[in-house]
Amino acid sequence: MRIIEKDTRFGPRKAYTNVEPLYKMFTKGIRVLPAPYFEDRKIMFTFVAQHDPGTPGWLEGGYEVSGPTGDFRAYYLDQLILHPEIIKRRHKTDIETNKSGLKRGRKGGDVKVPKVGGTGKRGRPSVDPALRKNKPYVANGLPRGRRKKVE
Repeated sequence: MRIIEKDTRFGPRKAYTNVEPLYKMFTKGIRVLPAPYFEDRKIMFTFVAQHDPGTPGWLEGGYEVSGPTGDFRAYYLDQLILHPEIIKRRHKTDIETNKSGLKRGRKGGDVKVPKVGGTGKRGRPSVDPALRKNKPYVANGLPRGRRKKVE
C-alpha cells in the first residue's frame, strides 16, 4: 500500500494504491483513515456509507465519512482505508484465539470444578454437606428475635 498523488480536473488529490482487501472491510461506525490525513493519524474519522459508481449524486462512487466535528465528508473509492489501529487490534485478537475457538481465559479441554464451601478466612465457615441434617424448623421464641422467658 502506497500513497500517490493523482491529477484530476479539480487539482491533485492523494490516493492509496495496491490496497489489501483487509483494509477495505468497512462497517458503519468503524474508524477509517482518509489518504489526505495519512500523516496526521490522531484525527478521528468514522465510516458512514459506501456509494457504488452510477448512484445518483455519486457518478464515480465514493464513501461518506463523519469528520472529527461531526460533519460529513465525501471521498473517492481509492482514498479510504481502515485505520491501522483497527487492523492491529483485529490481528491481536486473532492471535489470542486458541484452537478451541475461545478467546483468552480457560482452554477448551479444561473442566470447571465446582467450588465447595467458603475457602476464605472471612465470613461464616461452610459446613460439610454430610454433616448437615435436615431438621424441621421449630419456633422457640417471640416475634422480632426475642427469646422466651424461661420459667
